[in-house]
Amino acid sequence: MSKLMIVDDHAGVRTWIRELVALGSDEVCECASAEEAILAAPQFQPRCVTMDLRMPGLGGIGAVQALRSSNPAARIFVVSAFDGPDLRCAAAAAGAHRYVVKEDLAQLRAAVRAALDAPAAPQASAAG
Repeated sequence: MSKLMIVDDHAGVRTWIRELVALGSDEVCECASAEEAILAAPQFQPRCVTMDLRMPGLGGIGAVQALRSSNPAARIFVVSAFDGPDLRCAAAAAGAHRYVVKEDLAQLRAAVRAALDAPAAPQASAAG
């Protein structure tokens, strides 16, 4: 089972992404804000995250940074209606795996499914 976290302040967009990307065997956590995602991530431990860029409160870039530090193995896909080199650079600098414009969600489906379906990376041993 793969774990997918969908973060967007619009419920309809969360549903749309879930229906497009998730399979019946996936465990999905939907969050309506960056803050909600940051609180849920340590317990949920998502393998992939779709992150809206512009939301009230912290916003997507800050959330990507926080999620990257708490769950470095997660693949984070920024999903936004807005595009531009500055936004893409900010997302990459924050630790996003990929930037996808909402107009091209077929690209999102392919990228997220590839990440969810890939073999999990082995966990580092603490006994080392």
